[in-house]
Formats: sequence, structure tokens, C-alpha cells
Amino acid sequence: PGATLTGCFEIFRRKMPYIAANTPDGIDFCVSFVEPETEKQFKSVWYQLHHRTRNKTINMQPKTINILYWVFTILFAALMVFSSYGSILVNDDAKKLIHDQLGYPVYFIPFTGYAKLIGSLIILIPGLRTIKEWAYAGLFFDLSAVLYSSIALSGSVDPMLAFMLIWIVPGILSYFFWKEKMRQTPDVS
Repeated sequence: PGATLTGCFEIFRRKMPYIAANTPDGIDFCVSFVEPETEKQFKSVWYQLHHRTRNKTINMQPKTINILYWVFTILFAALMVFSSYGSILVNDDAKKLIHDQLGYPVYFIPFTGYAKLIGSLIILIPGLRTIKEWAYAGLFFDLSAVLYSSIALSGSVDPMLAFMLIWIVPGILSYFFWKEKMRQTPDVS
């Protein structure tokens, strides 16, 4: 008792940032330090702020989100499978690009091909939240490695690297709509 609303919230925010940022239930800790007449105002402001920041979703119907998710996911997976084909077979084009130009060892070529193929298949399987998150991360690490290696070897940004947007944009949109889809689906684990 006797603590100010601002002081209490500041202490709460500094001492328990995760709770302050992620749950409206955490305010009971803070309101126990303020006068009863301030408690109602504090809870009202907290819930309004929490609702505005916590529930940031796009205004689309679930069916639209689902359709866009599958369109971008199939496109992204197809592009990644297409790019893995040469690596799995270790053909001359893959050797020329990955070994000769980028400098990676030849034994690394089929590994990246199989990793892209497996990651692409995983993002197409419904469910598997954690493994799908890993698959997206792995596929983006692959794309990031290609961009970084190309820039590091050439010493500058080649305008031809914009061609990589054909892979990157569907991947980002697939991941974005997957996260939106997961926000609308209750966690059953």
C-alpha cells in the first residue's frame, strides 16, 4: 500500500519482463501494491494495452490464410526441391557452382541436397510444429549461406543475387502464413 501506479508497473516491468509482456494475469502481483481504487484503473489500462499488442494478427479469414499458406508453402517447397536435385546427384553444374565458385568441399554437396529435400518434405506435412520450425530455419540457413558466400567471394553485392528473391519471398510468406495459421489453431500438445 502507498506505492504509485507508475512505480509499481516499472518495478514489475523490470523484475518480470516476460510476465509483464506476455500475460495479463501477471498484473495481480503489481496491483497488490496499489490502493484499491487504483487497482480497477490499472487493470483496465493493462488489459487494453495487452490486447492491442498481444493479439496482433492480420485481418483475414482462416480459409484465406490457409489457402495462402498452402500456395506459398507448395511453391517454396517446389523451389527448394528443384534446387536440391542437382546437389543430390552431384552433377557438373552443382560441382561448378558449389565447389568451384563458392569453395565448399565436394562431399558437402549431397548433404545440402538431402537436407533441402527433407526440409521441404517436412514443411509440407501438417502438424509437426517444432520440427517444422527447424525445417524452416534450416532452409533459410541454406538460402542465407548462399547469399553470404556469394557476397563474400565477389566482394560486393551482385545485382544477380536479386534472383534469390524467387526463393526467399515464397519462403518468408509461407512461414508468415504458417505462424498466422498456428495462432488461430489451439495448441493440442
